[in-house]
Amino acid sequence: MPLVIADAWVPDVRTINRVIEHLIRFHEGWNDTTARQIRNAYPSDAYKTQASRLTTLGTDFCFRCGTRTAARALAAQGIDTYLYQYDHQISFLSFLGPASEFCQLDDELLCGVFHASELPFVFSNPLSQLTEADRTVASTMGALWTNFAKSGNPNGDGVDVTWPVYTAAADQHLRIASTLEVGTGFAKLNCDFWSTLPHQRKYPH
Repeated sequence: MPLVIADAWVPDVRTINRVIEHLIRFHEGWNDTTARQIRNAYPSDAYKTQASRLTTLGTDFCFRCGTRTAARALAAQGIDTYLYQYDHQISFLSFLGPASEFCQLDDELLCGVFHASELPFVFSNPLSQLTEADRTVASTMGALWTNFAKSGNPNGDGVDVTWPVYTAAADQHLRIASTLEVGTGFAKLNCDFWSTLPHQRKYPH
């Protein structure tokens, strides 16, 4: 039988504008100029769907760029800090690109490498239909997290790629997928943009 989605809520440009307007209400020093800057940093024509645009904007604001800010603050205090990007596509789930029309209709649910999809691999919870790539990721993450818990350094036994200590100057991270690799400047353009905006010191609500 064909799948019919009735009365589906689909984000549009107005939705994103309302989200941006909501953000500026809760940040001192943010105003209509800030809203325009955010819209320009995530131009509508750069995304296949508005859902993908909203997801990228929201992920950068809430997760990617805030995490980079935290890593930089810790590193500046002389604390050894390790930044990573989890990028493994779970084999037993059909990968759905976040820019697809289906994901726009599905509110981006289980689309892309989604939030918390790494947890079964971190804790080695029973997973069904594991591929060799899945087992490799679970084993590697187990080794990284165990090494870190033991010594404060994720490198060591069970890891064949050196995860560099984070510095703002080098801006390096570890990309965790079926193959480990060190990357540089993840989401740099967008995160550099967010870092130019006035930082909220104390939320009014």
